[in-house]
Amino acid sequence: MKSQDFPATIPQAIDDAPSPNEAQINQAIPSKGGSKSEMDDSVLLRRATRWLVILGATMFGAVFLVSAAFTIYSQSWVVELAREHFAATVGLPFAALAALCLVIILEISSGTIQIKGLGFEFKGAGGPLVMWIFCFLAIASAIKILW
Repeated sequence: MKSQDFPATIPQAIDDAPSPNEAQINQAIPSKGGSKSEMDDSVLLRRATRWLVILGATMFGAVFLVSAAFTIYSQSWVVELAREHFAATVGLPFAALAALCLVIILEISSGTIQIKGLGFEFKGAGGPLVMWIFCFLAIASAIKILW
């Protein structure tokens, strides 16, 4: 090879090199099974679904309280039941709702939930499910201890 085949300096070699176009760059980058717009749509759909679940849980709580107040006003036996078993009739449904909202808010703020410990590992849909069970049991235990 002749010395004139090589560029005199490194900057000259960079300037002389052809720049890749976007199609070449996209071919070189491995894909996770979808285009960028499909992945953005998936993330957007997940966020929207989570916020809809929180909104639905809030609406459920509001409807529950309004219907409970109306029933208590119109049916005297419900008052007795609610007084005697308040933790079971009101506390546990709201504990389930609180655990759901807690898991969703944690997932929104920190990403997917993965639980590892004592020889087991939960990923995907199993992580939030196990986290909900732990949260619900903790809240229900607190209700039992404090009631």
